[in-house]
Amino acid sequence: MTIPIIYFHIGSSQTLPQSISVVRHFNNNAFLLGNLASQPYAIEGGISFVDVADHWDGVPEFAGDFVNMSSNSPNIELICIARWMVIYNFLVSSGFRTALYVDSDVLFFANAGYIYKALFGGHKFTLSHGTSGHTMFLETEFLGKFVEYFTEIYRLKTGIEWENLVFKYQSRQKYGLNGGVCDMTLLRNYSLGENSQYVDEITRIRRLDNKLVSFDDNINSSDSVFVMDDRRIKSIEFDKAGSPTGKRLDYEEPIHFLSLHFQGPAKQYCSEIYNEWSSRVERMPWR
Repeated sequence: MTIPIIYFHIGSSQTLPQSISVVRHFNNNAFLLGNLASQPYAIEGGISFVDVADHWDGVPEFAGDFVNMSSNSPNIELICIARWMVIYNFLVSSGFRTALYVDSDVLFFANAGYIYKALFGGHKFTLSHGTSGHTMFLETEFLGKFVEYFTEIYRLKTGIEWENLVFKYQSRQKYGLNGGVCDMTLLRNYSLGENSQYVDEITRIRRLDNKLVSFDDNINSSDSVFVMDDRRIKSIEFDKAGSPTGKRLDYEEPIHFLSLHFQGPAKQYCSEIYNEWSSRVERMPWR
């Protein structure tokens, strides 16, 4: 089974080249949705480039309805939400019913089609810690319903869903807390209730091919159980096959990570981990 891997990135990136390189080692159907500034990453990485302007339908209208309820930049919050519209438009126009979305600061060490069929075939979304879509298997139709969900909330600006967003933002403002409403807020809310049956937690530990496997939420977080190294990121070791592993205090076996997420300040360590992985697999054939 082959499913496309989708990136969405506008502008420069210190981690995207490494991410694309790892994806290309295991997959042959990847796309970068971006602009002229990010196009060179696709060309150099050997994946398909798609201009976001060609799939911008609905974004101007949503931008007119959008209200920033975060201490972060309104432009950043807007594009983080609107990207799901662009991704949906692209998937529909390309005829893809299923895809894997990967953030530019994620290293994905597997064949997406195989993993989807083996672990997530019965689900329509995967989320990390119930909120983040940084490594997200998705069904196009379910993504489309998510787009309808949040565009209607911002268009109508009424009802319990809207009031919950306003309450969250005002509460954080009241107590001097950063952050607020973002696409993770919307993903979490959409995935509750009746939709919860279609959503799987991607960081849950599973057994696959006689190994314990998982997907990393943030490499700079121990999740209270993973051993950390001196850099204050998860202590990563590579097995003979070049698979990154971590040690949990509550498991005797190592956990084989199918992805690593270099969120925030951890981006500086992406190249180090990538170079260590690359040195171990450089003699392995591309597949």
